[in-house]
Amino acid sequence: MWFGFGQNEHFDRGLSAWERKNFGEAAVHFQKAVETESNERVREKATSYLAGALAQLGLMSLNNGEFNDSVSRFREALRLRPRFADVQFNLASALIKLGKYDEARQHLSSAIDINPNYAMARVRHAALMIRNGQNDDGWAEAQKAAEAEYIRGEHWDSAQAAAETGNWPAVSELLLALTPTRRVNLVDKVTEGDEAMRSNEFEKAMECYQSASDLAPTFPDIHRRLGEAKFMANDHDGAIASFQTALELNPSYADAWALLGVVYRRLGKESEATEAFRKATDVEPNHIIASLELDGPDQNTNPSPSGQSQHGSEEEE
Repeated sequence: MWFGFGQNEHFDRGLSAWERKNFGEAAVHFQKAVETESNERVREKATSYLAGALAQLGLMSLNNGEFNDSVSRFREALRLRPRFADVQFNLASALIKLGKYDEARQHLSSAIDINPNYAMARVRHAALMIRNGQNDDGWAEAQKAAEAEYIRGEHWDSAQAAAETGNWPAVSELLLALTPTRRVNLVDKVTEGDEAMRSNEFEKAMECYQSASDLAPTFPDIHRRLGEAKFMANDHDGAIASFQTALELNPSYADAWALLGVVYRRLGKESEATEAFRKATDVEPNHIIASLELDGPDQNTNPSPSGQSQHGSEEEE
């Protein structure tokens, strides 16, 4: 494949374990890949996957009531990838269970800074504000969060009723207990999108990756995936926009530069395509797509920017 197996033994084993959702095994192999890989691009991918595996292990511990263990896992994931809004939120959730409210509030603030539309983080943050005596400001924050329809439900209705009577301790507890009426898991959405790409269901893949992007807007790899899906659905302008977003988030993302070049070449914009391919090779001199395309467009006729139709799926950045 263009971006996957055959680059590092431990990375490949980590990917295999990841696909089986054996995140403990995946974390071990990705850690070994980080320690042994000399290629910066592959090492960076292994680091991203390692952070994701640790985050999944932390979530499993959180769901099992093992709060101290989950805190350790989430902290390690954030050490590797601090701008991981979902992990900031989950770490805060574990800290709340341990009664560490001030620290939890800091992590909720970080989640909101990363993703201002993170409604559940706003709900929890509002609950802690009210718990700290900031009733009016906290309730205003909660109402802003409730602009997202999936916040509204039984707990929200009860919190509104308690706020009307000035029962702020009850409001805080109800907001802490509130659960969304629908729950979207980032990993599941990305996996679902990957499966749709393998089945050539490009519209479905776009929907999945867009949902994942809404949850993690600062993840360049998700924007890259979304760009590929748009390209395959013949939305070339949309693909360019998604790849450019990925590059704004990570200007050294060789894969995104290369794929941007593929789209430009498809549109007949040779100067833009060549510039994008050269930027990819500036980051990674032997980048397989960019190198082939710079050698001559006729040498690579694969219709998919990632080579999926010939090589299978690609992995996360």
